[in-house]
Amino acid sequence: MQILVATTPEEKEAVYRLRYECYVEELGWKYDKADQSAKTLRDDMDDSAVIYYAEDKGKVVATYCVHFGQGLVIPDKWRTHYDLDRFAEFPQECLSFSSRLIVTAEYRSTMVVPKMLVTAYMESWRRGTRFNFCFCRPRLIDLYERLGFIRYKENIFEPTQGYMSPMVLMSEDADHLWAVRSPFLRVCKSHRPDSRAARWFDQTFPEARHSTAKQTMTAEEFLQQWAQAMDARTVALLSGFSPEQIQKLFMAGTVLQCKAGDKLLREGEAGHEMFLIIQGSVRIYTTKADHAESLITLMSAGETFGELALVSRAKRNATVQAATELQVLVISQEFLQSAMRSMPDIAIKLLYNLASLVGDKLRATSERLLDMMRENVLLATQLARVSAPAPREAPTEASRPATISLLKTTPL
Repeated sequence: MQILVATTPEEKEAVYRLRYECYVEELGWKYDKADQSAKTLRDDMDDSAVIYYAEDKGKVVATYCVHFGQGLVIPDKWRTHYDLDRFAEFPQECLSFSSRLIVTAEYRSTMVVPKMLVTAYMESWRRGTRFNFCFCRPRLIDLYERLGFIRYKENIFEPTQGYMSPMVLMSEDADHLWAVRSPFLRVCKSHRPDSRAARWFDQTFPEARHSTAKQTMTAEEFLQQWAQAMDARTVALLSGFSPEQIQKLFMAGTVLQCKAGDKLLREGEAGHEMFLIIQGSVRIYTTKADHAESLITLMSAGETFGELALVSRAKRNATVQAATELQVLVISQEFLQSAMRSMPDIAIKLLYNLASLVGDKLRATSERLLDMMRENVLLATQLARVSAPAPREAPTEASRPATISLLKTTPL
């Protein structure tokens, strides 16, 4: 397998086709700039990017895009998403921006991602980059945190891609890279890193490192902090789990903090993860043709949503919005596939409980539909009775027309 940089039109075209395959065909995202006939997807910023790709047996199997700050015209959207005004004391050449990390399905459990990202990380050192920014879907947060990225600000909503978490990697933060066992650590150590940027970051974003605390949390600390919120006796998804198994599940998932009003899932989008509510509540609704919202239900701590996306490619059938400040555990398809190999006992229990939950929800949905059908039949029957014309009464002798009476009394 080779890690290369796309420079020729043919190489870039192969990358654009992989983007289309992943984002448009697999995830169902809608891009105005997607070329439906050629099945390619390119960005306006591609001309200023370094586009890495992995090639195996003559096929492009992964790609990753980095925009280095020197000479870059940074879009206003990025300045807002990443809160770049707070990094103003650093020259622009110290910044870089990552996007479009894509891996084909058969290579998602291989070393292709670390190899490609280490190649880009080495180039960051050569160019003097101190901060690398990205935003990702909830299911990928754990991957980026294990690389060394840190969530440092509130989540954002990207119209095309949905609910995203902005993150930053400090190239010289050797202590953090060691703490999370990042594959970047050896490269970092070989360059004699300076910790001044990391100290500035901690002063500017003092709460940021809390998001990665679970990476270094002991079993005792975990049980003390999360035992009540994730009690197997009250959380149906965790039924039958031991405290140790709950800890493993928690460590492999991602805890996401959300603001009231945040839309975690959108009706009609593709998904690859489910959510367990740890604290707070959500409202689940659908949108009618006239854009009016139809509330389906409210959910609170211990309940789950998005389960079908964990085991299928089904698109979301409703929108999920945080009704309060919210904390959820994100469980992705990637975790489930990994658990089947490394933690089969947890995977089996999780799938069994998941099947029970989905069955209960389908049963409840069927009962609601039957109730609605019965109500509709009753309403239709009542309307038919009200709108039906009154039955005509048989005419009496007094009410018959005169001509008919004459026919009876007058001889022909």
